[in-house]
Amino acid sequence: MKGFAELLSLTYGRVRGRTDGGADTGAKGFSMKADVEKKIPARIAAAFADLAAGASNEGRNRILMLAEEFVKAVWVAKIYRSLPRAETKIENYFLDQELERFLDEAVEESHERLAAIAAAVRGNWNG
Repeated sequence: MKGFAELLSLTYGRVRGRTDGGADTGAKGFSMKADVEKKIPARIAAAFADLAAGASNEGRNRILMLAEEFVKAVWVAKIYRSLPRAETKIENYFLDQELERFLDEAVEESHERLAAIAAAVRGNWNG
């Protein structure tokens, strides 16, 4: 059985429509308001610490990196679903508070999904 980080990578690739297991979000280099984006790594580290507990440093870093990419993908999708079709510039349409609300929702939803994956992986290892 693959470890949690490998399983997360494979699952994340499928969420993004990839079948090679890659976790290319397309969100790298995605430009958002810098002050909101700067908060993402700290929020991920706090929110996903329970899922990375007990992993080696390399495993923990990989889990947090994949979780961050997953959250960014969910966050961007939430933003684009809320953006009027005629508007193309996110920074001109949304206030920081709205972007942070989308980020909070994305972190919460992503944690639920990834916690379910982690539970399944741990269940396979223990049973």
